[in-house]
Amino acid sequence: MSDYGLIIDNRKVATLASFDVPNPATGELVGKAPVATRAQLDQAVAAAERAFATWSKEPEARRKQACLDIVGVLQAHAGELSRLLTLEQGKPLK
Repeated sequence: MSDYGLIIDNRKVATLASFDVPNPATGELVGKAPVATRAQLDQAVAAAERAFATWSKEPEARRKQACLDIVGVLQAHAGELSRLLTLEQGKPLK
């Protein structure tokens, strides 16, 4: 079972609370999801606004390459992600 945290401004941020994420098909605990405070939400929005101000000025080619790089990471972890989503949703994995 995993206990997930928040990422705000490229840093892992602890939360005071979390909630259980059960597999709906079995009731088994898949992990714990963080509960953000209002202040953490505001921090995340502010960080996203700062990032957008910089990122939106990057050349299209660089932004495109970043998206392609993300696709590569997702593909490299497709099995792990498929398993996690399947457990979280309670669906069979084909």
